[in-house]
Amino acid sequence: MREAFATRDEQDRYVSTALAARFPQGADDTLRAAFTIMAKAETRLRCQGELAGGLAVRIHGAALDNFGVTVHQYATSAEPSTAIFVALVRRADVPSTVCAKLPPTQAGAAGSMVGYTQRVRGEGEQGIWGIGAGENSAEDRIRRLLRQRRTGEGQFVLQRAANSERPHPPLFTSWIDIASGSAAAGRYLITVDSNDTTVVAATGDQLARELIERRR
Repeated sequence: MREAFATRDEQDRYVSTALAARFPQGADDTLRAAFTIMAKAETRLRCQGELAGGLAVRIHGAALDNFGVTVHQYATSAEPSTAIFVALVRRADVPSTVCAKLPPTQAGAAGSMVGYTQRVRGEGEQGIWGIGAGENSAEDRIRRLLRQRRTGEGQFVLQRAANSERPHPPLFTSWIDIASGSAAAGRYLITVDSNDTTVVAATGDQLARELIERRR
């Protein structure tokens, strides 16, 4: 399960010809509607990652008008062409449905934190007053978190105005699952820009709410 359109023209041709050929009017209206939403979507939320044991997860949510659709697949290198599951949902339910396809786990026990990106990376250790980050600073705690053993990791990609001539730049958010047995066990969302590295402990409904905030 992967996106295949390289250009807007390719997408338009797919909607007008390929869908019509594969799903003639009346043949399977539900599936035709789902793939039409996927092809013409205004907003897209994709999630991909790797879980323990080499299991790959691929999830794609799309919204058009008041309607939504999610498509997900679990695969391994030994069996890459596994079943693909398609569901029609309300537009408002796309983020929560996408998040529900990840394995359940607790929110990260280390909690949420924000650090200065350069110091998280080990650069620019001195602040503007010549004071270092310190051993128990947010930056140091983020570094320790990122060194913990993981049972899953991946990325969410959000794109708005995806069907316009000038789509918004995609927004990237990483997610990691820290293994149980660690004091930091659980799931975290991580966003990085030139100023801040933001770590949010979240799972389930919290995870969906965080992604909805990024969609606005």
